[in-house]
Amino acid sequence: MTMNTIRIRAVALLLMSLVAVGAASAQSVLTPAGETRVDNRTWLVFTGPGGLKVLAAAPMPAGAEIRISRVVSFMAGWTAIRPTEVRVSFSEEGDDYAVLVSSIESNGKQYAGNVPGGLRLRFAGALGFDFRVKSGEYFVRVRGVMMDDVSLAAEVALAADDPTGYIAARDLTWAASRIGELDARSIGLQDATASLADRAGTLENRAQAVEDRAVALEGRATTVEGRATTVEDRATKLEDRSAALELRAQALEDRAAKLEQQLAAAEASIVALRTELTTRTDDIVEKLRIALAQALNSGMFGSNKPVTPDAIKLVLEMKKANPAVDRVAVAAEVKKRGLKVSTKEIDIVFKVWFGE
Repeated sequence: MTMNTIRIRAVALLLMSLVAVGAASAQSVLTPAGETRVDNRTWLVFTGPGGLKVLAAAPMPAGAEIRISRVVSFMAGWTAIRPTEVRVSFSEEGDDYAVLVSSIESNGKQYAGNVPGGLRLRFAGALGFDFRVKSGEYFVRVRGVMMDDVSLAAEVALAADDPTGYIAARDLTWAASRIGELDARSIGLQDATASLADRAGTLENRAQAVEDRAVALEGRATTVEGRATTVEDRATKLEDRSAALELRAQALEDRAAKLEQQLAAAEASIVALRTELTTRTDDIVEKLRIALAQALNSGMFGSNKPVTPDAIKLVLEMKKANPAVDRVAVAAEVKKRGLKVSTKEIDIVFKVWFGE
């Protein structure tokens, strides 16, 4: 999937989410029911459509009740997911919804037990979701833009029924999108740095011109001092003007110094961004290696299972100590330590991590 395709799909999802939530009434559907203290915080209590309990962190920002009403009205029309309580908190990033549910149904199967922490939604112009689905030993991250409860229930079902397949299918798309965002931010910072450098150069030229002008005026003032007494007043005025220009020149020099500090800060931000991008890229590569290793590690009946962490750890450890170590040496060490690691797993680690 290309970056353009990813961006087009993301924009389409955002527009559809805005239409779904924005279609709700602009009037409040919440009935005040007092306030309560939960987790050392004060919450305003409301009753929503169908008796849904809604808690909003106090104090509520201006316009928050109408936004909450739209989202709760949207939830009231759900058929595949049954919310029992909604808690809303507020931040600069948007309105965060913690939704406790009694039922998540997809294709006749119940998945509420796979979401013990409930759903996590965020409204920031569009309604998105970001929460964990428990499937065996896996906690699969499910995130995206909210379309409707049926498609969200289907997402939960996919993550619960096939966690490894879900991770492989979803995380690669997200990683490509995130790398694109970081590239765009890096380009923006580089453009800003170039602009600051140009402005600093312009200010330096202007400061030099002012200094040259001040020097010229000082020369004129010296000449005027040698003239008759009748022009002494004019000489004094020119000296005052020269002093004012020197002050302006100093102010411009100070401004240029501040711009240089801003330029240094921008360069530091670029370095930090590159470091973050490198770290995230390494994390993505490691996830892809683990996923590829699992794909190669087929069992007796064709099913794939993760490569034993002991196998990965041991090969990496021995390779670090001696880059020339081979499969036979690793197998001997496995036997020596009494580890439950197969020769197939050792072979997979050598192929995926070292291309051998």
